[in-house]
Amino acid sequence: MNDLEKIQDGDILFARNYGALGWLIRKVTNSKYNHCCLYIGKGHLLDTDFWGVRYRAIMAYRDIPHKICRVKRATKKQIKEICQHARKINNSTYSIRRLFRLDDKKGTYTCSQAINECYMIARIILSKKGAMCAPADIERNRRVIKRK
Repeated sequence: MNDLEKIQDGDILFARNYGALGWLIRKVTNSKYNHCCLYIGKGHLLDTDFWGVRYRAIMAYRDIPHKICRVKRATKKQIKEICQHARKINNSTYSIRRLFRLDDKKGTYTCSQAINECYMIARIILSKKGAMCAPADIERNRRVIKRK
Protein backbone atom coordinates (compact mmCIF):
# COMPACT_ATOMS: atom_id res chain seq x y z
CA MET A 1 0.00 0.00 0.00
CA ASN A 2 1.45 3.40 -0.95
CA ASP A 3 1.07 6.55 1.12
CA LEU A 4 -1.61 7.98 -1.18
CA GLU A 5 -3.87 5.04 -0.34
CA LYS A 6 -3.55 5.80 3.40
CA ILE A 7 -4.48 9.49 3.15
CA GLN A 8 -7.40 10.69 5.28
CA ASP A 9 -9.78 13.64 5.15
CA GLY A 10 -8.06 16.84 6.23
CA ASP A 11 -4.55 15.60 5.44
CA ILE A 12 -2.25 18.03 3.65
CA LEU A 13 -0.16 16.88 0.71
CA PHE A 14 3.05 18.85 0.11
CA ALA A 15 4.54 18.48 -3.37
CA ARG A 16 7.61 19.49 -5.29
CA ASN A 17 6.59 20.58 -8.76
CA TYR A 18 9.28 21.33 -11.29
CA GLY A 19 9.62 24.49 -13.30
CA ALA A 20 10.85 28.02 -12.73
CA LEU A 21 8.02 29.14 -10.45
CA GLY A 22 8.31 26.03 -8.26
CA TRP A 23 12.07 26.50 -8.00
CA LEU A 24 11.61 30.16 -7.06
CA ILE A 25 9.07 29.36 -4.32
CA ARG A 26 11.35 26.65 -2.87
CA LYS A 27 14.36 28.97 -2.98
CA VAL A 28 12.64 32.00 -1.43
CA THR A 29 10.95 29.95 1.32
CA ASN A 30 13.93 27.62 1.92
CA SER A 31 11.71 24.57 1.58
CA LYS A 32 11.81 21.21 -0.17
CA TYR A 33 8.20 21.75 -1.32
CA ASN A 34 6.53 24.52 -3.30
CA HIS A 35 2.93 23.32 -3.45
CA CYS A 36 0.29 21.94 -1.11
CA CYS A 37 -3.25 20.61 -1.38
CA LEU A 38 -5.93 19.33 0.96
CA TYR A 39 -7.45 15.85 0.92
CA ILE A 40 -11.26 16.13 1.09
CA GLY A 41 -12.22 12.48 0.67
CA LYS A 42 -13.35 10.01 -1.98
CA GLY A 43 -10.00 10.12 -3.77
CA HIS A 44 -9.97 13.90 -4.27
CA LEU A 45 -7.85 16.84 -3.23
CA LEU A 46 -8.72 20.50 -3.19
CA ASP A 47 -5.94 21.77 -5.43
CA THR A 48 -4.97 25.02 -7.12
CA ASP A 49 -3.34 25.76 -10.43
CA PHE A 50 -3.38 28.58 -12.94
CA TRP A 51 -6.95 27.62 -13.91
CA GLY A 52 -8.30 28.02 -10.40
CA VAL A 53 -9.22 26.14 -7.26
CA ARG A 54 -10.60 22.73 -8.15
CA TYR A 55 -10.84 19.08 -7.28
CA ARG A 56 -8.09 16.80 -8.52
CA ALA A 57 -7.73 13.03 -8.21
CA ILE A 58 -5.19 12.11 -5.54
CA MET A 59 -3.45 9.76 -7.95
CA ALA A 60 -2.33 12.76 -10.03
CA TYR A 61 0.43 13.07 -7.40
CA ARG A 62 1.52 9.42 -7.61
CA ASP A 63 4.73 10.22 -9.56
CA ILE A 64 5.45 13.67 -8.09
CA PRO A 65 7.77 13.98 -5.05
CA HIS A 66 5.49 14.60 -2.07
CA LYS A 67 4.83 14.04 1.59
CA ILE A 68 1.54 13.71 3.45
CA CYS A 69 0.99 15.45 6.76
CA ARG A 70 -1.72 15.54 9.39
CA VAL A 71 -2.56 18.34 11.79
CA LYS A 72 -2.23 17.14 15.39
CA ARG A 73 -5.23 17.44 17.69
CA ALA A 74 -7.73 18.28 14.95
CA THR A 75 -11.08 16.80 15.99
CA LYS A 76 -13.44 14.93 13.68
CA LYS A 77 -15.80 17.91 13.86
CA GLN A 78 -13.01 20.28 12.82
CA ILE A 79 -11.96 18.01 9.94
CA LYS A 80 -15.58 17.99 8.74
CA GLU A 81 -15.69 21.83 8.86
CA ILE A 82 -12.36 22.02 7.00
CA CYS A 83 -13.55 19.73 4.21
CA GLN A 84 -16.92 21.51 3.97
CA HIS A 85 -15.18 24.86 3.51
CA ALA A 86 -12.87 23.31 0.93
CA ARG A 87 -15.91 22.22 -1.06
CA LYS A 88 -17.34 25.73 -0.73
CA ILE A 89 -14.27 27.42 -2.26
CA ASN A 90 -14.00 24.91 -5.12
CA ASN A 91 -14.09 26.76 -8.47
CA SER A 92 -12.66 29.95 -6.96
CA THR A 93 -10.00 31.98 -8.75
CA TYR A 94 -6.26 31.35 -8.45
CA SER A 95 -4.05 34.42 -8.18
CA ILE A 96 -0.34 34.21 -8.90
CA ARG A 97 -0.19 37.87 -7.88
CA ARG A 98 -0.78 36.77 -4.28
CA LEU A 99 2.55 34.96 -4.35
CA PHE A 100 4.26 38.32 -4.72
CA ARG A 101 1.93 40.20 -2.33
CA LEU A 102 0.40 42.15 -5.22
CA ASP A 103 -3.18 40.97 -4.74
CA ASP A 104 -5.33 40.73 -1.64
CA LYS A 105 -8.63 40.41 -3.47
CA LYS A 106 -11.12 38.29 -1.49
CA GLY A 107 -12.08 35.05 -3.20
CA THR A 108 -8.72 34.52 -4.91
CA TYR A 109 -6.30 31.92 -3.63
CA THR A 110 -2.88 30.38 -3.76
CA CYS A 111 -2.52 26.76 -2.69
CA SER A 112 -1.36 27.50 0.84
CA GLN A 113 -3.79 30.35 1.38
CA ALA A 114 -6.73 28.08 0.46
CA ILE A 115 -5.60 25.44 2.97
CA ASN A 116 -4.88 28.00 5.67
CA GLU A 117 -8.37 29.49 5.23
CA CYS A 118 -10.03 26.05 5.44
CA TYR A 119 -8.26 25.36 8.72
CA MET A 120 -9.01 28.85 10.07
CA ILE A 121 -12.74 28.14 9.58
CA ALA A 122 -12.24 25.30 12.09
CA ARG A 123 -10.32 27.61 14.44
CA ILE A 124 -6.91 26.10 13.66
CA ILE A 125 -4.21 28.57 12.68
CA LEU A 126 -1.59 27.01 10.42
CA SER A 127 0.07 30.32 9.51
CA LYS A 128 -0.27 33.77 10.99
CA LYS A 129 0.61 35.19 7.57
CA GLY A 130 -2.96 34.52 6.44
CA ALA A 131 -3.43 35.28 2.76
CA MET A 132 0.30 35.66 2.25
CA CYS A 133 1.43 32.29 3.62
CA ALA A 134 3.54 29.87 1.62
CA PRO A 135 3.53 26.06 1.73
CA ALA A 136 6.68 26.26 3.88
CA ASP A 137 4.82 28.31 6.50
CA ILE A 138 2.22 25.56 6.89
CA GLU A 139 4.80 22.77 6.77
CA ARG A 140 6.82 24.38 9.58
CA ASN A 141 3.86 24.63 11.95
CA ARG A 142 4.54 22.37 14.95
CA ARG A 143 1.04 20.87 14.72
CA VAL A 144 1.69 19.67 11.15
CA ILE A 145 3.31 16.24 11.34
CA LYS A 146 4.32 13.77 8.66
CA ARG A 147 2.02 10.75 8.31
CA LYS A 148 3.69 7.41 8.84
